Amino acid sequence: MNKERVQTRAVKFDDNVKTACSLMKVKFGDDGKMRMEMVKEAAEDSLHSSELNLSVLKEARMFHFNSEALTSPSLQSTLFKAIRLSKKFGGLIFFDLNLPLPLWKSHDETRDYEQTKNWRDCYHYTPEEIALLWHDGLKLLFDWIGDAVVAALMRKLTTCPEMFEDQDVLERQLRFAVAAGIISQWTIGAVRGLSSQVIGFVSKEND
Repeated sequence: MNKERVQTRAVKFDDNVKTACSLMKVKFGDDGKMRMEMVKEAAEDSLHSSELNLSVLKEARMFHFNSEALTSPSLQSTLFKAIRLSKKFGGLIFFDLNLPLPLWKSHDETRDYEQTKNWRDCYHYTPEEIALLWHDGLKLLFDWIGDAVVAALMRKLTTCPEMFEDQDVLERQLRFAVAAGIISQWTIGAVRGLSSQVIGFVSKEND
């Protein structure tokens, strides 16, 4: 990772837990909604607030996290402290919500897609659904697909800050990021990421 210029000095090793292997219990409530409960945390969920590397947070232009970090009670205090520190140091906050809205409206439509590959039956967010996610503490909201596209967007947001002030620059840089992300996604063979919806938030620095 260092050869690819990825900074790893803040990586922690814990011999007592498994990396990237959290155990979750899935159950349905009385209202019929599905809920997930943490049974055993993964290694990345065991970071304590006292272990945060302040020098790395000072260097980082953006702090990225997703909704999975919020499912771990022990990690929440560490996460919120890291967010506060990152904002204090002038970093942007990027929240990758991973909102699990359905791609199809029913099991029948899903089966129909598997048989006919008819993309027109794919579920799309309505403007009303997206509007509920917006609040005044956000600078930008992305309704996007694919991890590589998200990575390309994050790169542009940190290297081209004028995107926040100029609509033309914003649209031009977003088109480039989407194209680069999609090409990268196909190149590395991770096209499965294109089937999942990803929503990203960039918060205001002073909120």
